[in-house]
Amino acid sequence: MRCNPWRWLWGLIPVAILTFLTVQWEHDRIEADLAKRAETALQAAGQQWAVAAFDGRDGLITGQANSDEGPPRALTVVRDVWGVRISDQRTHLLPMMQPYQWSAGLRGDRLKLIGYVPSNEARTNIIGLAKAAFPNLSVDDRLELARGVPDRDVWLGAIGFGLKQLASLSNGTLSLTDVGLRIEGEAENLAEYKSVKGALKTKMPAGVTLVAEKITPPVISPFTWTARRQANQIQLGGYVPDEALREQIFTHAKKLFPRHAIVDRMETGAGAPDMLAAVAKSALEQLAKLDNGVVELSGTKLRITGQAPDQASATAAVNG
Repeated sequence: MRCNPWRWLWGLIPVAILTFLTVQWEHDRIEADLAKRAETALQAAGQQWAVAAFDGRDGLITGQANSDEGPPRALTVVRDVWGVRISDQRTHLLPMMQPYQWSAGLRGDRLKLIGYVPSNEARTNIIGLAKAAFPNLSVDDRLELARGVPDRDVWLGAIGFGLKQLASLSNGTLSLTDVGLRIEGEAENLAEYKSVKGALKTKMPAGVTLVAEKITPPVISPFTWTARRQANQIQLGGYVPDEALREQIFTHAKKLFPRHAIVDRMETGAGAPDMLAAVAKSALEQLAKLDNGVVELSGTKLRITGQAPDQASATAAVNG
């Protein structure tokens, strides 16, 4: 029987096609398996920035490292993955920023984040902190990757603490230079004003320095201030624009009424009329001429009521 080689050839073609498809399928499976195990190893080694791709068993690492030690460390990790034959890298270092700047600006219904983050993982953490503090606001992420971040835990702790305080303001700005914190803005209300001022004094995270703060109280309208003389007590109420004026008023009251108990119930609020210090001082002096009474300031109007020991004192109190 004669052998026809063409018939053999026709039989080999489907075998060759099947072999090729099997090799390709196995090739893809090997690459996917190595990529998955390399990613797991990189994650465990803290090298999330690195991406490993494979051509068969040959690996290539790409990405932007956030430290000088990152590229060689990632290369070692991938080479140690079982099944990797060759591993090379085409990585880049992130730019170095010193000092390391970060800030958040609150305006209207938007929170804008600008500055630098050391990794996309840190970016995700920060955006999570921002959304937790501002659940109803849109977060405008303009952060850029850069090296130079100080102690990561301290730095993230400063951001979390600062965002919590910023959430108590109607508008404001929070910024970090390394781990030096600055914050300014207007408080939503008096309770939030007290809360933020107290936190900045007593609850700063370890390792974080308060460089500057300018938290203003809410605007009070109409702005009120009162002083009441009753029995052996002087009650001071209403609002003052700052602690310095509160101390001045309290000291002047103590001087005018040395035998009275001075009860300070004044709160801090913005919107004080001009010359409040002079008006409060004069009002207390008029009150000192009465046996009992009240001086009340509302906006720019001052009212004096009470009982005087005689007509001359009453006239003096009214005429100032």
